Amino acid sequence: MKKILYYISFLAITLCPQSCAEKVDKDVTWPKWSSRPVISGAKMDGGGQNSVTAGSKVSFSANISDKYNELEECTLSVLFGKDTVFQKTIDLNGNNYDLKVDFVLPFSANLPEQEIYPDVTLTVLNAKGGKNQITLNRENNVSVSRPQSPPQLYIVDDAGNIFTLLRMSNTSYEYKTADNTDFSRLGKSFYIAFSTNGSKPDLTDIVLGQDSDQIILADSSTLPIVTPETEGYTIKSMRFNLFSFKLSKIIDCVITVDKNKMNDESAFMAIYNMLLVKDCEIKFKGFGDLKSMLQPDRFEIEDNETAVFTGQTNRWNLLYHVSSGWLITNYANTNASGQLWVTGANACFPLGNDGTTTNLSWFADTRFAALSAVKSSEDDFSIVIYLKNSFEIQLYRWFKWSTVVRLISDSNDIGYIHPNGVSILPGSKFTPGLYLFVVHLTNQGDANGDGSSATVSIQPYSL
Repeated sequence: MKKILYYISFLAITLCPQSCAEKVDKDVTWPKWSSRPVISGAKMDGGGQNSVTAGSKVSFSANISDKYNELEECTLSVLFGKDTVFQKTIDLNGNNYDLKVDFVLPFSANLPEQEIYPDVTLTVLNAKGGKNQITLNRENNVSVSRPQSPPQLYIVDDAGNIFTLLRMSNTSYEYKTADNTDFSRLGKSFYIAFSTNGSKPDLTDIVLGQDSDQIILADSSTLPIVTPETEGYTIKSMRFNLFSFKLSKIIDCVITVDKNKMNDESAFMAIYNMLLVKDCEIKFKGFGDLKSMLQPDRFEIEDNETAVFTGQTNRWNLLYHVSSGWLITNYANTNASGQLWVTGANACFPLGNDGTTTNLSWFADTRFAALSAVKSSEDDFSIVIYLKNSFEIQLYRWFKWSTVVRLISDSNDIGYIHPNGVSILPGSKFTPGLYLFVVHLTNQGDANGDGSSATVSIQPYSL
């Protein structure tokens, strides 16, 4: 009996450092003890309210302490879903710090219609590398809701000119300028505002500006939105989507595509080497439903016979497939800089499905063998295609094998990169359907299109 009691006593003494360490909040790596900062009283305050409107000021507070080591720094991060909408790193000192951060919970793109709770995380480090992190629970957080959509928005340019964007319906996030708006006096940049103060945006209300290429909630230091390039044409109208924060325009250029004047090639009717200008209007004569004909990543349909071309200004081949009623829009020059081709197997035109037989087919001599991506900048391209089970996709700069692009995927659960470095194959969470490929070139390659590399993002897409 004494031996048993002695063993229990010895065991308790042996384990004491670990249990004691936990009580004093230490990370235990015997024999060294690296303390962990303690976070207490963390909460968000919406001016005494538990629910706030996006764009409102809030305050985060917490006490941070570590009686064993000096505090080093902390980082406060706020996410709406997967999007980081606020982040700030603060240098700390001493062993005890009362933290208070005042900031605006921003009104941001794609904020859901329903009330949400942001993910609020505080990460703290001490001088010895000890780390602690907490995420607020709902009891200590505030919920966020969208502001009410006003009946109109205002474009306020750098010269003090004001243009009104009218809401297209009571249930829509789409706003559009009036048909007779004169944009000849539009300045080089502008803000989009809920209200104005004379000839300036009212910064006490919601104002949107620009950071890099993103439209964001603005304050007094935010840069204005750069007026879109028009390639020498005047702007006919402008639109803004208050949900996606997407700004678009239509230029004063109308192109007519008449089915009766296309080259009749039996299975296809074609127009070759046609110049299409970004954001021009195209009148389609003699065709049926445009929604079941046009590629959604390069056309926005206006009415029964009109669509806006949203691809890059270029010369294109328009290939109308008679049996399916689809219009393929591919580069006219297959081997030129500034382009990206998509080919492979078990994938097809974006209006197809699992039963489609006109599939991508490795540069074979068919119209559907490869599809052209749309360029948004020198390094950035996108394309929407339908992916089937067992798909394989490769990207090429030119219409030749040596220009295959080496890839890194940031969507491995949908499409991962084969060890060959160039083939995209189905990931563990892939299901057949419509997908948007977003490609960023990290290396442009040489003058012949060889040697390029890119990162690719693959996300589900809905029409």
